[in-house]
Order: sequence, then C-alpha cells, then structure tokens
Amino acid sequence: MDSQERQWFTSDEYNDYWVNGFCLTFVAGKPGSHVQEILHTSIGALIESADEGKPFLATIFDVTGGSIILERGGYAGSMRRVSRALSDDTRLALVVNPFIGHPKFAYLENTDLICAFRLEDPEFRWGSSPDFVLSDLTSAGVLPVQEPDWESEEDELELEQLDLQNAVNRVLGAISIAERATGLLFGRQLINSTQYFVSFQDIYSSTAGKPEEYLI
Repeated sequence: MDSQERQWFTSDEYNDYWVNGFCLTFVAGKPGSHVQEILHTSIGALIESADEGKPFLATIFDVTGGSIILERGGYAGSMRRVSRALSDDTRLALVVNPFIGHPKFAYLENTDLICAFRLEDPEFRWGSSPDFVLSDLTSAGVLPVQEPDWESEEDELELEQLDLQNAVNRVLGAISIAERATGLLFGRQLINSTQYFVSFQDIYSSTAGKPEEYLI
C-alpha cells in the first residue's frame, strides 16, 4: 500500500479539507442513496441538494462496492450513533483528521468496534481485535512513526515542515488501510461519481459537550 496513490487529495484543490479538518467514512455494501436515507431517518441529518459550502455538510459518493462519505470540517463518522447505524450488517472504516484534536482510525463490523487508534500512537490500539490491521500498519507507512530529530542542527522550519509531511503521510496511510479493510477505493475518479449530501449541523448542536456520544 503506497500513500503516494492518494497524493491527489493533498493538491491545492483540496487544501480546505486539510486546513479545516475532515472525516472520511467508508461504508461497504451500501449505496449512497441508502446511506443518505439512514443518516436522515436514523440520525436526523438534514438532506441537502448540493454542496453549497454550508458548515458540517458531507458528500456521499457512490463507489464500486459501497459508498464513501467525505465531510469537510467535521467528524460525524466518529459519533457512536452514526458509525453503528452505518456499520449495521456490514463493514465500516473511518479516518478523522480534525481541525483540533488527534487524527484517528477506526474499523467496525456489524456495529462492533474491531480496532481503533490515534495515528500518532498506532502501537496503542483498542477494540475487540486490536491487531486486526497490524500487518497493514507498516506497509501503509503508519508504523514506524517518523519523528524529526529536533536535536539536530537542521533548520527549525525545515524540521517543522518534515513533521507536517510525516503527519499527512500517516493520514494517507490510514486511508489506504480503510480502503483495504472495506474494499472501497478513495480515488480521484470518485469526484465524478453520483453524489448525495447531508448536513450534520443540528446533530453537532445536540451532542456538544457530550464525549460519551463519540466512538473515538
């Protein structure tokens, strides 16, 4: 698994996602229309007709074998009610790279949390089978965690840029693990696929200050 295959997502066109954070949720076996219906009827997300730049708006892409949800500026996939509703009777993986907080990965099967970890500390994992992705961590570039040598005589700005690039590579590596776990491809071609839209804004309002609402 090569994170270079996902470098398209780091181009200037998608810079807003890296500045404001994003959540990617991979849902195997459920088309976008079904995912939109579940999020609306079971979770209370509002159906939108297009991406009009509203806050906490998520795009649901139809892809071969299921659907992928890309939310700019949010982390709805990490909510217990969302991940459980969408993983019922299927496989789900999510990568959340929040504006504030720790980037994380989680994988569920039929509502059961199989494995989860923070990307900066992938050796500490939890879930019913925390070693489920162990063989993928190295091939995806998530392990070993690369850290700049802050004691070296290199320019501090260069070290900071290296640290940032290492963090981005870990996120891209986690995306590749999510692809392998669900069989869904997060490729550039998905932007040309059928798209559905939901807003999680009201959901966030009702869960503010309630950490128990979140899976990871």
